[in-house]
Amino acid sequence: MKKLSLIFLLLFAMVSVSAPAALLGGKNDIIMLRDGSTIEAKIQQISGKSVKFKNETSGVKLDELPVTDIYMIKYAKRGNVFFTKEGNRKTGEENKPDSKATIIYTTDYREIQAYELEFDVDKLIYRTQKADRKNPQPTRHVLGLFQVFMIVYPDGTSEIVTELDKPYEPAQPQKTDQEAPQEEQLKVVFHPVKQGETLQAVADRYGVTPEQIIEWNELPATTKPTSRLKPGQQIMLYVRNQN
Repeated sequence: MKKLSLIFLLLFAMVSVSAPAALLGGKNDIIMLRDGSTIEAKIQQISGKSVKFKNETSGVKLDELPVTDIYMIKYAKRGNVFFTKEGNRKTGEENKPDSKATIIYTTDYREIQAYELEFDVDKLIYRTQKADRKNPQPTRHVLGLFQVFMIVYPDGTSEIVTELDKPYEPAQPQKTDQEAPQEEQLKVVFHPVKQGETLQAVADRYGVTPEQIIEWNELPATTKPTSRLKPGQQIMLYVRNQN
């Protein structure tokens, strides 16, 4: 019986050690930086520009960080406070520590306890409740990966999904040689027909085709390029704008 008790205590200790401090909390505050790293601390003072604290990780008695470097402070006794890139604060909801939960930190400053994570190309699917007899299929939730800053797993490993200082930008389609060129700017010109001018002669002068002149001026379809036009007739043409 003593051996079983000892084994149980060892297993419990292993779980407690492997779970990340940012998830379980403890007697110290936790500072999470915008690069995903964490510092155990005892917060002493927060101003509009910086946070002063005793650094329990490095042993420095008085350390200081600009608030713009900080993603979140997880206080040991009074919940979470997030800091935007500009240094503005946002109070977060306090979650009950669960060593079996995965923690999702979002780009819009939320801490989500999650279970049964699934990645699906550009989405993260998860549940916020564990399955049990009363609720064997808890509701599934979805986040776009661009909404996920970091994931902290129960074994203590973490994964940066979206860097906070590189905002998400949808991929732009690349141009290909097959894309149609932009339409050229054209201007309208009226040409007074001179004695003896043919349809082909007018077309050549303005760099267009006889067929285009026929269409633009609603000439009979039977009109031939060699047909002589009526002197004084105004022919409308669309030509390239040289200006």
